[in-house]
Amino acid sequence: MPEWRWRTFPVFFAFAFGVFLGTWAGVSAGIISQGSDGNTLPMNLLFIFSAVLMGLALSRFLTRWIISRQWVKPRQGRKRSKRR
Repeated sequence: MPEWRWRTFPVFFAFAFGVFLGTWAGVSAGIISQGSDGNTLPMNLLFIFSAVLMGLALSRFLTRWIISRQWVKPRQGRKRSKRR
């Protein structure tokens, strides 16, 4: 398995998870307290952004988990040929 980079992935995952939960909780609280004013574009853009971040984080985590279970083998890096 490739080397696990502990300094990068946990921070990204925590950020993505925090943004996703914060978006969900914030929009829910806003709708409950003030209702909808009809302009949902900013809310939808924020949901899409947070969902993409969360999807990237989960795909990285699940890929590492599947490789650790040896259900699939990691791809070997491509060797570049020298053209002359």
